[in-house]
Amino acid sequence: MFQATPKTTPPLVTDAFATRLGVKAQSVRVRLCRTGSYYGVRPQKSPNGRLLWPADGPDRVLSGESINGQVAA
Repeated sequence: MFQATPKTTPPLVTDAFATRLGVKAQSVRVRLCRTGSYYGVRPQKSPNGRLLWPADGPDRVLSGESINGQVAA
C-alpha cells in the first residue's frame, strides 16, 4: 500500500529569509551574531556552512509571535 509522505517546505537560506522579511541579509546575520537568534528564530547550520532558516520563520517573526521567550519586534 502506498503511503503519501507529508509535504514539508524546504528551509530558507539567509537571503530568502531576509527578503521575505523585507530586510537586508546582513541585518539578519548581525542580529544572529549579537543575540544568537533573529527575534527568536534560530537557523540550522548545513554541512557546507550555510544557514538554513525554518520556512515558517518569517511568518512567526511578522506575526509578533513569542518565540523562545522573545517577542518579535
